[in-house]
Amino acid sequence: MFKLWKTKETGRSALGSASIAKQRLLGELRTNRIPYNIQMMKDELAKLLSQWSDIKENKIEIVKISESTSLLKIKCRCS
Repeated sequence: MFKLWKTKETGRSALGSASIAKQRLLGELRTNRIPYNIQMMKDELAKLLSQWSDIKENKIEIVKISESTSLLKIKCRCS
């Protein structure tokens, strides 16, 4: 399976972890534009965001820009 983040929880703040996750996600989106990989990243990112108690609501959509380009649209609401 596609692993972008460590499964072990760390004591770091949500902001630092979210920033690192965002950078890894952006790097992966630049190199792999296969829809299957994007769907797996969407699922994994949803799991990651659901672990933080600060995030009350998150919505992740796959947006197809052109025939060969897709990206993730992420909306989060924090408490």
